[in-house]
Amino acid sequence: MPRIKGPLSVSLAGESYAFVGPMYNYYNTPEPTRDGNRYIALGTNGSWYRHYHENGECWSQYSRNLKTEYPYLNRWFHETKAYSCPTQVMLGPEHTFFVRVGSQFSYNLVGRWVGRQDFRMVQKVWLGFGGAYVIDRYDGSQEWDLKGYYGDLKKRIKKGIYGSQKIQDLAMNIENPACYAIIMTNGGSDYMAANEFPEPVWRNYMTDNFSVRWRRRRE
Repeated sequence: MPRIKGPLSVSLAGESYAFVGPMYNYYNTPEPTRDGNRYIALGTNGSWYRHYHENGECWSQYSRNLKTEYPYLNRWFHETKAYSCPTQVMLGPEHTFFVRVGSQFSYNLVGRWVGRQDFRMVQKVWLGFGGAYVIDRYDGSQEWDLKGYYGDLKKRIKKGIYGSQKIQDLAMNIENPACYAIIMTNGGSDYMAANEFPEPVWRNYMTDNFSVRWRRRRE
């Protein structure tokens, strides 16, 4: 299977979804769509963040209610002027978030696991319903606690897909603990739509962008 290349992001919030790929995007989102998208993150109560390229320049845009749904993140964006291409923007439930843009990062996270992290070494944090989280570090190590949610996702992370345990991107639906989508660096993928997004959308996204043959994996 080919390794995944190019800009991509996947995000799920209730019935809203955003699957951004290097060639084709698929989404049902509260924000207006446009060409040039490089990253879309969906948050609570219809909030969103979008990074796009236009005329060779980087631009970032976010919903008006970001300042109420994620006030610390909104303040960080204004203070740091971090508008270059993001490594990750994760909008979680109950005002939680993690963002990394280059060497700059910020977060508002809860749980005992937060205190034992050196976030300088953390590349990505994926957040989900009920305190679920997955951490990916620069040294390749991972940590997760899904709180019993998201079906077979724990097995996918632990055992890998088609031999790869390295996550390229992951979306745990922040409103539905039965819904997720995951992509590994080798092109392996799995999902559970849980009636939140059309299943053919995910298949088309993977095929059109990455030319990989996917298989819905079951134990």
